[in-house]
Amino acid sequence: MTVWRPPAQFNRVQVSRDLLQDTLDHLDDGLNCEAIAYWAGTEDGEDLRVARVVRPIAYRGRRLVIVPVEEVSRVVNECMSFGDFLVAQLHTHPADEDHSKVDDCGTVSKREGFVSLVLPFYARSFTVETPSWFGYQLLNGVWVNFDIERIRVTA
Repeated sequence: MTVWRPPAQFNRVQVSRDLLQDTLDHLDDGLNCEAIAYWAGTEDGEDLRVARVVRPIAYRGRRLVIVPVEEVSRVVNECMSFGDFLVAQLHTHPADEDHSKVDDCGTVSKREGFVSLVLPFYARSFTVETPSWFGYQLLNGVWVNFDIERIRVTA
């Protein structure tokens, strides 16, 4: 396995409470702008285990977030140096909105099985105890609903 070909099929995404809280702290920074983070991790049996939160440098606005290609390259190289891969992309929206057409085209990875999570209201209504997000997964070249029950928050 490499960062270019992480597993397309898996049972669950496992993330610790601390890493999930770290992700939320980054995404809900109090600004009225969209934000983005990535989860990087490794295989753990038939699951994917999130090992760290990646905070890419991004251009942000009320209704958009763009990660420049140079930053994507840096993130991928960082994954290679850590020996992990991108498990998921997490980004905020200003309202209760699904994955947009821009989201479909602009995700950091176009690999089979990649997960994209949307946290509405700039992640302000999200807590570790009461997650409020939408999940999508790229399967056969199409973004489909990802059952967020497949995300397991661990101690």
